[in-house]
Amino acid sequence: MKLPAACLLSCFLLPLPLSAQMATDVVVAVKTDDGGPGDISGNVIFTAAVILTILLILIVVIGLWGPHRRPVTGVEGLVGEAGEALEPLDPRGMVRVHGELWQAESVAGPIGKDEDIRVTAIKRLRLYVEPLNNDKKPPHERI
Repeated sequence: MKLPAACLLSCFLLPLPLSAQMATDVVVAVKTDDGGPGDISGNVIFTAAVILTILLILIVVIGLWGPHRRPVTGVEGLVGEAGEALEPLDPRGMVRVHGELWQAESVAGPIGKDEDIRVTAIKRLRLYVEPLNNDKKPPHERI
């Protein structure tokens, strides 16, 4: 297949121009002994362009999806997590979340010792918590 036919194939049959450019670059990069473009099957070019298009779409989707994910590290990742009150919170006391001890303040009235809690907010390294109703626990946290 000659270069103009490869350009037409990759430019009009593919949705992303970058993949089309990559496919034509493959054709131009392969040269015969006389310096002209090499003979590459249209099927090979089309398959390479489709694969590159799929990879490019995956990269774009992953790049756009990443910033919308919930943080899983640091103090921001604690909001919504379950823990245990180590002492009565009326309204302040100590809690354990992810095996770490934190100063906490109850936002929903007194919480007794050993009660399950859920983190609702964090401000200046203090957790703001509420009692955790066992019915609202995610399945992996139920015992």
